[in-house]
Amino acid sequence: MYALAISSDGKFLVSGSADNTLGVWWLDTSQRLHSLTGHHNWVYTVAISPDNKTLVSGSTDGTIAVWNLHTGELKYSIPAHAPGAISVAVSPNGQWVASGSSDRTVKLWDLRTGEHLCSLEGCHPVVFSPDGKTLVTGSVDHSLEIWRHVA
Repeated sequence: MYALAISSDGKFLVSGSADNTLGVWWLDTSQRLHSLTGHHNWVYTVAISPDNKTLVSGSTDGTIAVWNLHTGELKYSIPAHAPGAISVAVSPNGQWVASGSSDRTVKLWDLRTGEHLCSLEGCHPVVFSPDGKTLVTGSVDHSLEIWRHVA
C-alpha cells in the first residue's frame, strides 16, 4: 500500500496500492466494501471529500480518478501529470482538487466537472488550509510554496 485516507465521519478507510487498485473498507469491521480498478499503474495518493461522498486518487500512470465513495462508480478520470500524480488534496469546501507531481507543476481542478482551473509552479505534496484559502505545496528546491486565494 502506498496511500491511506480515512473519511471525516470515521466510517471508511481507503487504500491505494502497487497492484493499481484502491480498496474501500468499513473502518469499524475491516471488511472491504469495494475494490476499485481503473488506474494502469501504482495508486500513490488518495483523498476523500469533506462530505464523504467522493474519493480522489492519483496514480503514477499520470491520471487522477474521481469516484463515488459509496457505490465505487468511477465518475471520471483525467490525464493530470505525465510523470504521475503523486499527491492530491480536496479543498475543505469540496469544490476543488489540487494535484502535485515531480513535473514541477501543481494543478487545480474543479471537483464536480474535472475542468482544469489553473497550474502553479510547485511540486508535491499538496495540502489546503482548513479554511480553504491557502494551498501549500512542496518545491523541487526543498522549500514550500504558499498560494493564497488560489481559486
